[in-house]
Amino acid sequence: FVTRNRKFVIPVKSQVIGEITSDFYESPFTYSLSLPAEPNGTLEDVNHDGKTDTGVMVFAVAYWTNTWGDPYLEKRDQGGGGWSSAYASTKVSDDRDSYLEVYGGKYLVYAPDDKQQFPSGFGTDKKLFTDDDPIMSIPAGWSVIDLDQTPFAIDRSEKPTIDLLEPASSALDDFSKLSYTDAFDKMVDKFKKEYAWTELKNIDWDAKATEFRPRFEEALKNNDKHAYVLALRDFLWSIPDTHVGFDQSLIEDDFLTDTAGGLGFAMRETDDGKIIANFVLQGGSADKAGMKWGAEILSLDGKPTSDVIDATVPWSSPFSNPANKRLQQLRYALRFKLDKGQVEVKFENPGGNEQTAKLDVTN
Repeated sequence: FVTRNRKFVIPVKSQVIGEITSDFYESPFTYSLSLPAEPNGTLEDVNHDGKTDTGVMVFAVAYWTNTWGDPYLEKRDQGGGGWSSAYASTKVSDDRDSYLEVYGGKYLVYAPDDKQQFPSGFGTDKKLFTDDDPIMSIPAGWSVIDLDQTPFAIDRSEKPTIDLLEPASSALDDFSKLSYTDAFDKMVDKFKKEYAWTELKNIDWDAKATEFRPRFEEALKNNDKHAYVLALRDFLWSIPDTHVGFDQSLIEDDFLTDTAGGLGFAMRETDDGKIIANFVLQGGSADKAGMKWGAEILSLDGKPTSDVIDATVPWSSPFSNPANKRLQQLRYALRFKLDKGQVEVKFENPGGNEQTAKLDVTN
């Protein structure tokens, strides 16, 4: 941020990994960070006095998702570069006129000697690291600079507290104190106002509200939490966007029950629309009934196989890509509750005749 370089990639050698020291799922969580005696950061001359000084190293603490490679952040983890704008020790603006400008919070600053300086305030332009910043001297070694004090305060304590801050734009809307129906209404209203792809995906939020609200009303009437969760699931699954979801641990038992049984074969769809068995489990129900690899699956429980697949709502919903949805429909069309007992399957082996068999649902 010192040089406003939005493509800056944090070098691995300058990264220090902290440790979460409490239950991550209990807010607020705590962490610890052990600093090196001398860091491997970039020295920046930030006093803007026209003279060349050794400069200081400026660090922020941030919670960051590590998706790729080893425990350190690489370019892909950093979204191409820049600086953390959420869950960091600094407050970063998301206003259009001051986008990504730091306006508060705390920095960790390392000075290699006692001759270096650092801003003591934001100056008249209300921006940091610009020519009009007032300047103060800082001691050698590590200091925590509190940008929320006027002038900025220097903390040299052995174990300073540095909070990670959640910007208002990143905070979750808490509907937990609302009724089932009021929470649903608020959620739909939020989608209407903030969902970016409404027109692209041709989503009619009013129509969805009309379709699903009766289920939330029924759950409220019966004080039925499980019915509420299932209504929420089906509403969210109806949105064609992989990025929409919720905590499915709430329905883990439903998933295990609804998908516990299979028929001993899997199926895929060919370019000409045929549904064929692309896997037959040796010794499974389909194998015992004489089904062979490549068999065309004509019907399931008396219904055309394609119709059954079309009506299947996969447990891996929702989907942005219709092709992915179809693959998962093919998968979940063959998952059943164990108490289903049997499924009537009509199939035709390669070079053979149509056969109908009742296959046992097993796990």
